[in-house]
Amino acid sequence: MKKVCFYFIINLLIAKEAKSKPEAIKMLMEKNLMPFYGELDVQKWRYERYWNEEVDNIFKAHFPIFDFLYKTFGCHYLKPGDKPFMMVDEFENIFT
Repeated sequence: MKKVCFYFIINLLIAKEAKSKPEAIKMLMEKNLMPFYGELDVQKWRYERYWNEEVDNIFKAHFPIFDFLYKTFGCHYLKPGDKPFMMVDEFENIFT
């Protein structure tokens, strides 16, 4: 789920400002992550901002959408008995 969010952010940056994935990642790092690097206590951020009830409620409320996208666009490379997964190219097909 976290990887899906990361890829979504990268593709959103490409659609809005960046011209390529490397440029989008560079912009994400320079504008949003690096200014806080060193100042931010990662574990404290996780407890206060990420592992909380509000974020959990958002994931739960939108789970049917994520589940539909996952089942529609993912699991094409799945072999019998494998745990379901989504490849990067399958994820990119959501946006194209």
